[in-house]
Amino acid sequence: MSRPTQHFTRAAIGTAAIAVLLGTLAWTRIAPALTHAPAHTAAEHAAGMGHGGTLHMTDRQMEELTLRWFESHPIRLGAGGGVGDGEDVVSLGPTYADTFFAAGGTFDTNGNTAGPADTAKILVGESILWLWESGIHTVTNGNNSSDPNSGTLFNVPHDCAHTQFEYQFDTPGLYPFYCVPHEFIAMKGYVKVSAALGVMPVPGVKDRVGFIIPPSPNPGGGAISFRFGIATGGHVRGDVFDAAGRTVATLFNHDLEAGAYAAGWDGRTGDGAAPTGVYYIRLQGPGLDDSRRVVIER
Repeated sequence: MSRPTQHFTRAAIGTAAIAVLLGTLAWTRIAPALTHAPAHTAAEHAAGMGHGGTLHMTDRQMEELTLRWFESHPIRLGAGGGVGDGEDVVSLGPTYADTFFAAGGTFDTNGNTAGPADTAKILVGESILWLWESGIHTVTNGNNSSDPNSGTLFNVPHDCAHTQFEYQFDTPGLYPFYCVPHEFIAMKGYVKVSAALGVMPVPGVKDRVGFIIPPSPNPGGGAISFRFGIATGGHVRGDVFDAAGRTVATLFNHDLEAGAYAAGWDGRTGDGAAPTGVYYIRLQGPGLDDSRRVVIER
């Protein structure tokens, strides 16, 4: 979707940093109330506040609910996750495949906040970026706070102090996520992750040539995805070479129009699964000759 260009920084923050991450949620103001209050699930606490939808909650109530949640569900970034605080911003370029914007009671990726929950469709090894615009939120995997898998992949605060979160998806599947203090107004979304088959046109930056998103996951143990662009239509091919320079796989070899494309390697050669080692994916076409190093680990 079209939004103003975003600039951000990412910091790899472990779960040991929970006190720092939660500091901006008014801990000193809320902690005494939490000390003397009985424990509840997020759903019970929200229902007890009598809000028909959590947009009716005050900021303090949402802070309390968010703190309660993280007391029993630790912050989790996941192996491919990272968060940023919006300070000392720098431009990192298009390293992610799609973006969700968090504002009010929606996670929006298509510009239509009135429709059903949005779904981002990406390939194995690609990342999703969540950008905060307003409100007090979390980005938590799962369907709701009663889901036993809730928060097992990623579970982070998303507010004015934690304005971006990026997560890389390395396994195909449908991944629901939601906001804990806004789950009763269905503030949620989905990420559908598929393995790359052949080469597929995708939205992209015009006039970009070569790799737009580098091969990932890298190192990887199976399917690897990437995105590339060509400025001039024509015959384009993608090949995989081993460290000795031998061609071990041809990914595509046909005519393409100018634009951006998604493609991938399934990690196999003509002899079966590629053994552990270093490989090179090379793209060739009109005005295009680009390669990237990838590592297969078995």
